[in-house]
Amino acid sequence: MNMQAAIDDYIVAHEIQNSSAYTIVNHRKHLGYFASWLLATHRITDTDELQLTHLRGWISYLQKSSGQRDYSQTVTQLQRSHEEYSPLRIKKSEHETGGSASGYWDE
Repeated sequence: MNMQAAIDDYIVAHEIQNSSAYTIVNHRKHLGYFASWLLATHRITDTDELQLTHLRGWISYLQKSSGQRDYSQTVTQLQRSHEEYSPLRIKKSEHETGGSASGYWDE
């Protein structure tokens, strides 16, 4: 799924659940930061291309460049996105799954 379409779908799900405007704005902002970083750093535009190593790289980037509060909020948002919206699940790299490309971050 296209990254922006996945983010938009996730936001719509929160709007349907009557999440607060503040929550929706922050979800969109933090997921947008992640999508922009993925595009600039790895040229990734599709959720099927995501691997655990990309998430680790993002967290490392945040630790080096963000204030602790921004880092914490963004990581929390990514965790919620993963838990609530399966198309944003991060596939494990083949190395981490012993050669199997079928694993996911939460297995």
